[in-house]
Amino acid sequence: MDFFSALEEYFSLPIEKALCSSNAIVKILCMMDRRVGKRTLLRSKESILEEHRIIKYFYQLRCEAEGIRSKSKVS
Repeated sequence: MDFFSALEEYFSLPIEKALCSSNAIVKILCMMDRRVGKRTLLRSKESILEEHRIIKYFYQLRCEAEGIRSKSKVS
């Protein structure tokens, strides 16, 4: 049920607000969303360091897919 609640929240929010969500699933979905472009990923570089490990992982995957060097390695 938590996943479906997160999906509902994700689909009901604009992408900018979804990126600021406190729900990790919503943030992971944002990392996979094409509406989040290279500029947004680059702007998130510093703030992503404070995120949960799984969110950092998906951020890193997305950066690799976009050809962006990411300093935030999953630790």
